[in-house]
Amino acid sequence: MSVLPEQQRQGIGSALMREALSRVRDSGEAMVVLWGHPEFYPRFGFRRASDFGLLPDTPAAMVYPLQADLRAYAGLSLPH
Repeated sequence: MSVLPEQQRQGIGSALMREALSRVRDSGEAMVVLWGHPEFYPRFGFRRASDFGLLPDTPAAMVYPLQADLRAYAGLSLPH
């Protein structure tokens, strides 16, 4: 997901992210994974993948949990 630079800071990216998360909440998946800006995505509930024991431990690897317990995924290497 991206927004053209000249269209940024108008709420477009936030609206897109809120809509995407609303569509995936009841999907049955365990989590949403993305590589993104560590200062932008936490406002939507994303946390560092390493908070859940996922690899690699980098600020850009982020997870939005869709299940309360993600311990079964600890040690998993995320695609990049």
